[in-house]
Amino acid sequence: MEFHPEWVDWTIEQPVEMINRLLPTPLPQGVLLIARSCNFVFLFTWFEPLVLRLNWTRGMAWIALRIAPFVFENFLSLDGQVYERIIFFVVSSGAQVLVLHGWRSRPWMCLVGVMLAFTAIGFVKMIPRELQNRFGWLGFVALMVIYSVPLIYGTRLLRPEERAPFASWIWPFPNRG
Repeated sequence: MEFHPEWVDWTIEQPVEMINRLLPTPLPQGVLLIARSCNFVFLFTWFEPLVLRLNWTRGMAWIALRIAPFVFENFLSLDGQVYERIIFFVVSSGAQVLVLHGWRSRPWMCLVGVMLAFTAIGFVKMIPRELQNRFGWLGFVALMVIYSVPLIYGTRLLRPEERAPFASWIWPFPNRG
């Protein structure tokens, strides 16, 4: 992801600079990288809970789980390790299944979406490097669209009488007895 216009960096650097003025020891540079990654992913995912019509709790969990793989990628600096990246994204989408459980039909479509996005990465990598550096964010948007198609068209919002009780996404299996 090479998309970092100046205003996105400014929205992160200004608060970090203000916090560093108040602290006796400045925050490590890794905090800035993680904050930048969170901000970047949030810019492209903030609307997903609205489109999926999730409630407040599920929406916050959804956004946190969408951002988590990118944070772990920066935190563990997995630059060339493709399989570890795939594991983070699959585990995150597996946790998203729990968020959708009891709220939308076929919550497992998150896993289908992440697999389609990983398949599409091969096509995005075929784009020449100079175009990737200039328009890389368009590839990211395309991957987000590919990820969301199974969620939007493969699931439906459950009617209130079909929904599971509050916090059912924590444990998806009903009590039997």
